[in-house]
Amino acid sequence: MTTKRKISRNGRPRKARASTLPQMGGDHGTGTQAAMAGMQMVTLEGPNNMAQMVRVNVIDAMLRRKMLTMRQWQAAKAIQHAHGRLESLSSGSELKEWVQSSPKPDATVDAQCAAVSQYVYVTTAVPRAQRGLVEWICHDNRPSHLYARKRNEVRPLARFRVVMDMVADHMRM
Repeated sequence: MTTKRKISRNGRPRKARASTLPQMGGDHGTGTQAAMAGMQMVTLEGPNNMAQMVRVNVIDAMLRRKMLTMRQWQAAKAIQHAHGRLESLSSGSELKEWVQSSPKPDATVDAQCAAVSQYVYVTTAVPRAQRGLVEWICHDNRPSHLYARKRNEVRPLARFRVVMDMVADHMRM
């Protein structure tokens, strides 16, 4: 199968455009739009002018922009960590490897119960009506303004702050 070359208006083939190379060395990912979504380049310390692409955590970005207080951030991180621990049991994480290598068969059930009970404890204070918003931000790592746009909701950030205060009060932070 042959590929067609782009032809300009005057009939000659177009010249290839020069692509700019990254100024920093290191891991920059594939560079596609889908791969770059939610990522930012972070420079590494050292004399070699290196940088790497790092996934942006929405909750940390909200704290940096002073959208959340430290207490609200801690509550959101507790939900995020509890969800991550719950998800790590189904993936090939270190916890799963530790459970499978344990000589006791109850280790699997014990780890699962601990992860589920921690998640239930942390999310008990979240009202059912706000659970979708909390999952959108804490589980899926998506910004709140996209939730407002998709669901036609009003002031999701203010509602998220109130819910995180409720979680922080429940956890006695």
